Amino acid sequence: RACWRAGFCFFVFFFVFFLMIRRPPRSTLFPYTTLFRSGEGRLPDLAYMIDQSHNLKDPLEDLIQSTDAVCLAYAQALLVDRGILAETQERNDPAEAQEILQNAFRTDVRPLVAEARRRAGGAINPLAAYRQIGYRQAMVDLRGATSVSTGL
Repeated sequence: RACWRAGFCFFVFFFVFFLMIRRPPRSTLFPYTTLFRSGEGRLPDLAYMIDQSHNLKDPLEDLIQSTDAVCLAYAQALLVDRGILAETQERNDPAEAQEILQNAFRTDVRPLVAEARRRAGGAINPLAAYRQIGYRQAMVDLRGATSVSTGL
């Protein structure tokens, strides 16, 4: 199980790293401000698919958690000082490049992402908001507890 988690973390790290390469931040001094400058504090629209193919958790709750993880990883990617990273790559110093990336991805960006959600008029805690509105129970009441349907 630990091997699976390490592999997944490695995949997410490099997936986000390659997403991060395509557009440099507007500020090399404070790259995290890019999160608030683009779209008035909203994350840009993404068109990626998240496959939720298991049945242990509520699929909508799982999707909310997956989306939250992607938002956090994206915000961490914005913390990478690409100018210093490029210089390190030019010097052919992979150990320093790894430190630069890991420092960004070790940063707790949850308060930053929560503030971006607040400024965009969204829920600061999407999972708690989903549970509070009672959507799952409403669907169970509508469809019945033994109903077999996609999503719930």
